[in-house]
Amino acid sequence: MNNVACFYIYRIVSRLYFHLPILFVYFYLQHLSLPIIELLLAVYGLVVMLTAKWNVKLMALMRQTKVIAIGEGLKGIGLLLLVSDTHMGVLLLGQIACGLGYSLAAGTDSSLLRSLFSEQDQKRYQKTESSSASYMFLSVLLAGIAGSMFFGSNIKLPFYLSIASNVLSLAVILLIRNPGHTAQGVLSVADKSRDGQKEPAAALELTPGQRYWKRYYALIRAFTLAPFVGFIPFLLYRRLEIGLFYFGLVLSLFTLLGFISARYAVRVGVKIGENRLVIATTLLSVLSMIVVGLSQHIGSAAVAIALMGLASGGARPLAAGQLNGSGMRPAERTAVLSSMERMYGFWNALLLIAGGFVLQEFGLRILMFGLAAAFFLASAVSLLLRRGKTSAQPVTGQLPS
Repeated sequence: MNNVACFYIYRIVSRLYFHLPILFVYFYLQHLSLPIIELLLAVYGLVVMLTAKWNVKLMALMRQTKVIAIGEGLKGIGLLLLVSDTHMGVLLLGQIACGLGYSLAAGTDSSLLRSLFSEQDQKRYQKTESSSASYMFLSVLLAGIAGSMFFGSNIKLPFYLSIASNVLSLAVILLIRNPGHTAQGVLSVADKSRDGQKEPAAALELTPGQRYWKRYYALIRAFTLAPFVGFIPFLLYRRLEIGLFYFGLVLSLFTLLGFISARYAVRVGVKIGENRLVIATTLLSVLSMIVVGLSQHIGSAAVAIALMGLASGGARPLAAGQLNGSGMRPAERTAVLSSMERMYGFWNALLLIAGGFVLQEFGLRILMFGLAAAFFLASAVSLLLRRGKTSAQPVTGQLPS
C-alpha cells in the first residue's frame, strides 16, 4: 500500500468522531451548568492555541508520522478520562489531553501530505488535500449519526468507539514511509555546522494574502463550530426536545453539506474566483446564525445547520492550499498550519466561554444574533487588513501570528 493510500485511510479513520455530536448532551447529563459546559468545551480550543508550536519542536526529534501517532494516542487517553469519572477535574484533564492530541496531529497531517509530493506537484497535492478532506467530513457524518443512536442505549459507547478509531489511526499513520527529501526536511533542524554551532532560524515570510487565509480559516471555522458543538445542541435537546436519533440526523446535515463544500470548494474557487467564494461563504455563515436564533421548530434548525456546514466545509482545503507554499520545508509548513489552528483555537475558546454566559443570561436568540454581527464585523476587518498591506512580512524563528 502506497503512502497516499495510507494517508487517505488515516484521515477517514481518525475522523470517526462518534462522540462529538453528543458531547454537549453528555456533559449536560452530568448536571453541569451551561457556563461550565461551555468552559469544558472551550478548554479544548485553548489547549490547541497554547500548544501550537509543540508539533514543530517534536518534528526536530522525530518523523512527522510519529508526531501524529502521539497525537492520536493522546486523543484516545483524553476520551478515556471523560468516561472514567464525572469529577470536574477529570473531565478537564480529558479535554486537555484531547486538545493536545488534536494540536499535534492536525497541523502535522497536512504538512505530511504536502511532503508526499514534489514541490512542483502543487496541483496533485491540492486535489488530494481537497478529496481527503471531503472523505473526512463523510467519516464524521456517519460516525456522528451512529454515535447519537448508540448514545440512547449506552451513553459511554460512542466514546469507546472513538477511542478504538484513535488506536487504529495510530497504527495506520505509522505505515507511511517518508520519502527521502521529507526526512531530510524534517530533520534539517538537527543539522548543525561542523563547528558545532546551532543552525540559525530560517526567516519565513508570509504574504498579506497568506495571512488573510489564516484569518479566514480561523474565523469561519470558529464561528460555525462553536455553535455546532456548544449552542445548537442546546437548541435541539433542550428547546426543541427532539429524540436522539433525529438529534444526530439533524446535526449530521452540518457534516453532509461540509462534505460537499470540501469536495468542490477548490474547483468552485477556480471557476468563480476566490474572492467571490469568500464573500458567499461569509454571507451564508451570517445567514445561518440568524436562522438558528429564529428557529422555533426542527425544519428551520435543519436549514440553518445545513447552511452553516456548506459555508464552512471548504475552509480547510482552501486555506491549506494557499498556505502550503512551495519552497517550504516540512517543519515550516507545519509551523504555518499550526499557527492557523492556534488562531482558530483562540476564537473558538473565546466564543464558547463568552457564549456560555450569554446563553444562560440572555438566551439563544440574543447569542446567535450577536455571533452573526461579530462574525460579519471581524470578516470585514480581516478583508480590509488584506487590502491595506502590500508586502510580505518576515517571521524569523517564530510561528506566524
